[in-house]
Parts: sequence; structure tokens; C-alpha cells
Amino acid sequence: MTNFTYAKSESSSNFSSVMELGLDRNFISTDFTSLFKNIRNMTSLVLDECDLSIETTSSIGNLKGLTSLVISGSNLTMHALSAVTNLKNLKSFVIVRSHLSGQLPSSIGNMSNLEKLDIYDSHIFGPIPYEVGRMVKLTSLSLSYTGISSRIPGSIGNLTQLILLNLCENNLIGEISTSLFTLGAVRSLDLSGNQLSGPIQEFDVISSHLTLIDLNGNQLMGPIPESFFLLTNLRYLDISRNSFNGTVDLALLWRLENLTYLSLSNNKLSVTDGEGSNDSSSTYLSALVILKLKNCNITEIPNFLARINHMIHLDLSSNQISGNIPKWIWERWNGNLKSLNLSHNKFTSMEVTSYAIPFSNYLDTFDLSSNRLQGQIPMPSSSARILDYSNNSFSSILANFTLYLSYTEYLSLSKNNLSGYLPNSICDSYIRVLDISYNNFKGQPPPCLIDNGYMIILNLRENQFEGELPSNISSGCSLQTIDLHANKIEGQLPRALYNCTALELLDLGRNQITDTFPSWLGTLLNLCVLVLRSNQFHGSIGYLKDGKFGENFSTLQILDLASNNFSGNLHPQWFENLMSMEKYNNTGQIMGHQNVSIAGFYQDTVTISYKGSFIKFGRILTTLTTIDLSDNALEGSILHRSESLFHYVH
Repeated sequence: MTNFTYAKSESSSNFSSVMELGLDRNFISTDFTSLFKNIRNMTSLVLDECDLSIETTSSIGNLKGLTSLVISGSNLTMHALSAVTNLKNLKSFVIVRSHLSGQLPSSIGNMSNLEKLDIYDSHIFGPIPYEVGRMVKLTSLSLSYTGISSRIPGSIGNLTQLILLNLCENNLIGEISTSLFTLGAVRSLDLSGNQLSGPIQEFDVISSHLTLIDLNGNQLMGPIPESFFLLTNLRYLDISRNSFNGTVDLALLWRLENLTYLSLSNNKLSVTDGEGSNDSSSTYLSALVILKLKNCNITEIPNFLARINHMIHLDLSSNQISGNIPKWIWERWNGNLKSLNLSHNKFTSMEVTSYAIPFSNYLDTFDLSSNRLQGQIPMPSSSARILDYSNNSFSSILANFTLYLSYTEYLSLSKNNLSGYLPNSICDSYIRVLDISYNNFKGQPPPCLIDNGYMIILNLRENQFEGELPSNISSGCSLQTIDLHANKIEGQLPRALYNCTALELLDLGRNQITDTFPSWLGTLLNLCVLVLRSNQFHGSIGYLKDGKFGENFSTLQILDLASNNFSGNLHPQWFENLMSMEKYNNTGQIMGHQNVSIAGFYQDTVTISYKGSFIKFGRILTTLTTIDLSDNALEGSILHRSESLFHYVH
């Protein structure tokens, strides 16, 4: 392959024998336009990050011998695409991360020798052209993450040589024709992430060669067709996030001896483990390595799992499973397991011989949250990226538990009965999200938690922490949430908090802080929630606008200064500086930490006083806006132009 960023030649005849050519970096010179007219032997062309004009791309139509064309990260008009469809000898056509300003042209059916058509992450709209059924030599048809809509055309049934059909993450509607499951030589069928609906009818499995079926994230309903359970070549089956209903006996899947991936999660199913219903039950699903049965009304751990030798990912969350978590999970799979999610069940105990559970490999997820577990918290000896023990009744944790956090980025011990001191050694880890709220930890929180440069969320809410906040916070602070609500923190607010420039939520309510109003926090341009209620703040609030930096809390949506000792006249301009609150009253999005993937497991909370009662919001929406100045000694009036904020004020 020859790659050019820019080239200029006196004569294009020097390139007449070029067979493979790559052009990139946003420019194709007019020399190359003429070049396309003279190169007759070119078979492969790659255009990367090019602005493909109509003239330039139309000239590609002269490359009659072209068999492979890749367009990546480029602008492409429908007129230009129509010119490409005249390349009758083209066998492979790929468009990746490009912008197409229209819908696929019907002339795409002219590419009668095409064997591979792949359009990925490229904006187009409208239906799949019916004429696609004329490309009878296609073995791979992939139109994913594009935005195409309408129904799947029946003409796809003409593609008898098709091996892969991928139409995932679009806006397709309507029912799924059973012909797609029996189409020619199709091995892989991915229709996930659409709006397909209705039931799936039974089909003739004898004529099906499917090894992969992915229908997750649609609106499908009715019983799961028993035909699925007769596809003996099937290796991957994902029908999660639909509305399938009825009872599924896992023993009915005994014929699927090649199945390695099974997900039935988040439907309206009741999954049972009816062992003994046939002679093959002792070996059914023995090849499974990934099993996802979230929210399947399961009442016990399926017995067949005890015979699986190599489980990598197991999700039995959001069911009704009670009793013990069996020890064979870590004894049998200690060298293979990467992710274990048993959260939101009714487990009461764990069978362990050591509270350092012997896993030989690093785990991605170890989630036991929202059960009824008691006693000491067990830790995977190999560490896990995500550790969640929240919403249980654990009463203790290993004294040296920080030794098992070497790879941990997310640790939640929230809502247990834990007590004692938090060791400074917790800062030796690389934790980015730490939530130990609603426990009985005491002492001074390790100062390094705020200044370690890794932490983005620190939630120590409702414990017995005391002492002062650290004053030497450096510019390396990356915290987005600091929640110390309802502890015994005293002293002044450290002015160095302004170094936490990414801070979105600061909740220091119900502590013993003695200070004046921190107008300097107005420099934090991402600050949405500021809660200082029930402390010993005093003096005048003055202007929200900081005189030195000229900022004015421009992104605040929740401000709670209630039950302090603020006094004096509240100037009307104080409210005018909060007029930005009005913009939040429309989107209804969850305030979160979208730019940090690990924070997706965490949601900020806030408690607000309303008509004499305290209301806890487990999710903070952008529609939630409030100003609470109650139980102070403030005076003043609200100007007419600020009256639109009045319904936010308490």
C-alpha cells in the first residue's frame, strides 16, 4: 500500500502501474483526480480523513478494476456514493466513521459482484434500499451504528450466500421475519439495539446454520421460540433487554452443547433449573463461559453451574436467591472468573474458609451489593477493579484490607454497620470512586483522599468523622464529588479547595464548620450542588460574585445554606447572580460523571428540606433546582426581575 498526505507530479503516467493506493489527511489534489483517470490497474484504494468532493469521488468511478474500497473518517455526499456504486468489479466496500448526508441510494443494487458491504458509525437515514437484495454475491452485510430506520426489507432473503448479517444499533422497526434465521449460509445474525417488536415465530431449524444470535435491546415480546433451543451449532445467544415472557427451563437447552455465551437478562421471564428432566441433563450447557440471568425471577443458584469448569462472567443479579453463596464459585473458577455479580438478591451468608478469597487472577467486577450479608467482608485476594459491598449488614472488614486494593478503582462499602478508623494506607491504592457512606467510621479522614490526584468521587456521608479538612490541597486535585454530610468536621473551609476545579458537588451539611460565606467557591465553574446547611457559618452573605475572580456560581442548581448564623441584608443582586438556575428546568437528565467511565456505577445523592420535611434524592436531575436560606437572620427583598427564581427559594 502506498500512502500519501500530499503529492504533486508532472505526469500521472509515473503511477500507471500502481495497484494499491492510500490517501489521507483531508486533501486530495487535482493531480490525483486526473490520476484516477489514468490508473487502470488499481485494485485497492483507501481514503482516510478526506473531504471527498463530488468531482473527486466521481472520478473514482473510472477505476473499473477496483475490487476493494475503504472510506474512513471522511465526508461523503450521496451523489458521490452513487458514483461509487457504478464500480461493477468491486468486491469489498467499507465506510467507517464518515458522514453521509442522506440515505443509501437504490443504485447500490448495481454492485452485483460485491461480497462485503460494511458501513459502521456513519450517519445516514432512511430505509435499507430494497435493491440491496440484488447483491446476491454478498457474504457479509453490516450496517451498524448508522441511524437507518424503517423495516428490514424482505429482499434480504435473496442473499443466499450471506454468512454475516449485522444491522445493530439502528432505528429499525417491525417484526423479525423467520426467514432471517434460516437464510442461506448465515452464521451470525446481530439485530441488537433497534426498535424491533412483536413475537418471534417458530422456524425450521434444519435449514439454519446460525452460530450467533444477538437480539438484545429491542421491544420483542411473547415466549422465546423453542427453535432457538434446537440450534445445535449455536455458540452465542443474547436476547436480553426485551419483553419476552413465560418460563424457561434451562434443562431444555441441553442440545446447545456448543453454547459459550447466554444472556436472558431483563425480560419478563421466570428461569428455572429443572434438572433430571432428560438423560442429558448432567452435561447440558457445559461449554458456557459467560452467563447473564439478571432479573429472571430465579430463586436458587442453578445446580448445573457447579459442574461448569471455566466460567468467566456470571451475572445472577436482581433475582430472589437466598441462603448461602457456595464456596465452589471461587474454588472451581478461581483461575478463570473475571466478573461475578450476585447483587440485589437475598443472600444471608457466604461459604468461605478465608476472608481473603483465593482468586489467582485479577477480577474486573466483584459485586455482592444489596443482599442480607453479615459478619466480616470477604476480599478477593487478587483484587478487583470494581468492588461493591453496599446495602448489606456487614459489621467488620479485614484490618489489612487495603492490601487487596492494588487494582481497585471503585470501592463501595456504603450502608453497612462498619466502624473503626480509615487507614492512611487506603491512599496507596488507585481508587477513583470511594463510597463508605452510612457507616460508623470515626477519626480524621486521611488527608490524602482529597489530594491523591486519582480520586474523583469521595463520599464519606453520615459517619462519625471528625477534625479539620486538609489545607494543602494541590492543583492536582481531580475530585468531582466531595460528600461529608452529617459528620463532625470542624474548623474552616480550606481555601485550597479552589484547586479542585472539576468539583461538581460539595456537601458539608450537618457538620461543625465555623466560617464565613465562601464566595471564592464561585471560581469552580462546574459546581452544581453546594450544601452547607446546619453548620456555624456566620456573617453577611454579600454578593455571590467574587470580587477577585469575577465569577458568580454560574452553574449552581442547588444551594442550601439553611440553619446557620448568616445575618444582615441580602442584596437583591444576590438573586440575580443565580438566574442561571432557570436553564436547568428543562432537560431532566441525571447529573453525573459521564466523562469518567468507572463513575457510571455511582450516583450522587442530596437531601432537601421541603415544607418541613427532608426528602432524599437518590438521583439528582437537572430539573431539580432549589435555594434554601431558611433558619438564618437574613433580611432584604427580591427585585421584580428576580421573581422567576422565587419558587426555588425556601
